[in-house]
Amino acid sequence: MLRFLALALPLAVLLLAAASFAVKAAGLEPDIEPLVLLGVARPAGPAPALAIAALVFQALALVAAVALLAGRSSHLWLDGLAAGLVAWLFRGPLLVLTIEAWTRLPERTFRQIARNDLLTYPLVAVAIALAVRREPATPER
Repeated sequence: MLRFLALALPLAVLLLAAASFAVKAAGLEPDIEPLVLLGVARPAGPAPALAIAALVFQALALVAAVALLAGRSSHLWLDGLAAGLVAWLFRGPLLVLTIEAWTRLPERTFRQIARNDLLTYPLVAVAIALAVRREPATPER
């Protein structure tokens, strides 16, 4: 299991960072203008340390979801896809519903984040699940 974490966690961080870069490069970043108008946005973005911590935390949570579902079906890629969709469910629609229910913030920005993560999380989770397959099985003592 330790070798799995040593491989999966850096892979997840790398892939999530690459996906974030791709979203920015493609111009698909969430529009924070409605939040700026209300005075609640951080136009400069989060502090670098906070951004890195969030990225590592997301990667760790995604690796944990994949580890929990690995081996549940006959195909590892299907386990990864299921783990990614479960992760997205909590990061995407439930976050948007919570914001709509508890705040007066415009939900458009958060819906855009959820849309971007709908592609990112399942793809990263499938890559992690396929990395599990390549790890040789050794009995734990």
